[in-house]
Amino acid sequence: MPQIYTGRDCGKIIEPLLQKAKKRIWVATPYISEEYASLLALKAREGVEVRVLTVDLSENRKAIAQLRSGARQQVMQQRSVPLLIIAVLTLVLSIVSTLFETVFRGLLVIPLYVFKAMCELLLLIRYWYAWIGVTVATVVVMIVTNSISVESALNIHTFLAIVVLIAMCIAEIIRRKHVVEELRVDLRVVPKSKFVHSKILIVDDIGIIGSANLTKAGLCITLKL
Repeated sequence: MPQIYTGRDCGKIIEPLLQKAKKRIWVATPYISEEYASLLALKAREGVEVRVLTVDLSENRKAIAQLRSGARQQVMQQRSVPLLIIAVLTLVLSIVSTLFETVFRGLLVIPLYVFKAMCELLLLIRYWYAWIGVTVATVVVMIVTNSISVESALNIHTFLAIVVLIAMCIAEIIRRKHVVEELRVDLRVVPKSKFVHSKILIVDDIGIIGSANLTKAGLCITLKL
């Protein structure tokens, strides 16, 4: 049966509904605050279907960023794949160049140096701490093997950098394979020129229509119907 509520604290009704949602949370609101975006992301991680329609306003930027955080994590996982391909290709080129030196040495020397430099740079930019570890390991290997030369140092460092880059990329892909939680948030952000004024909330099988935005001020301070 429909119910009507007026007052300054409709949040005491809406917040428990959001926290206890089991199946779905569908929201249309021109304004959404960071704390409620965080709650929606949490519910998405719990398996609740979350859909949000809001407006691209400066007031919403932090909330929108939170709802999009899962997409950024997924992009990071996708970026690990080309890094892995580059590192594996460099390792293969190095092995082929070593095994068939007389045949391929001249053909592979330039692309091999380019790929090696890319691996070193990518490891330094993406996993700088691993690059430092590789540098320390290179020094240790040189001392143990008594190979004190610039060429030996470069060869050892590059080889270790390639192996570590491959390992780091594989580990990140495996780790982020399970990080798809926020991607359950179906986020639609419309430009300010197409301002959405409706405030609609559907939680499981309960529908709410009114004048309250999904913000602390909207749910807890200002007078709403």
